[in-house]
Amino acid sequence: MTWGLGSSSTLTHLIAKWADINPLLLHFKVSNGSGYDVAAAGVDLPLVYELNEDSVNFTEVDIEWPFVDQLYFVHLNRKQSSEAGLKYYLKNAKGRKQLAKDLSSITNEVIDCTTLGSFEKLLKAHEEMVSKSLMLSPMGKEFFSDYWGAIKSLGAWGGDFVLATSNRPEAETKEYFRMKGYKTVLNFNQLFEFHAIPSKV
Repeated sequence: MTWGLGSSSTLTHLIAKWADINPLLLHFKVSNGSGYDVAAAGVDLPLVYELNEDSVNFTEVDIEWPFVDQLYFVHLNRKQSSEAGLKYYLKNAKGRKQLAKDLSSITNEVIDCTTLGSFEKLLKAHEEMVSKSLMLSPMGKEFFSDYWGAIKSLGAWGGDFVLATSNRPEAETKEYFRMKGYKTVLNFNQLFEFHAIPSKV
């Protein structure tokens, strides 16, 4: 298996719990990342995460999208370094404060989405904003220009996985990606059943 889905951040979380210290404090001692993935390793629900200059805040949220059976996670057959992605972002991103404000607004709308169409519009807007700031081509346009749904980068830009939406049958959706050489295509429920391991230690 060439993907870990947060294996290093989970290890950081577990070591911190074993040592009886705050996982985020340990994270910031050894990494330059935001800490979002380490916080996520210690909760049972999705979370909204805010990193400020001198503080971290996160809140668990209960999301009940009625369209989860139309969401897929596609592995891009490569391992992306989150550390390298962060360095690129810090060096190249334009207007970071305004970008963070705009993306936070989209995040709040995504949480309350009730239709696949509105969800797709928000994903595309998010992807376009980040793409413009980083001066990089959106993943959907670069690799899946003929795809009928939305494609959203996950993790570091161009990371291990993308999120894909689809209003077509699952078999047709998975076949599209497999024909392009992407064999690991997990639907929403498959992914979360695969990782249905208690996260609190």
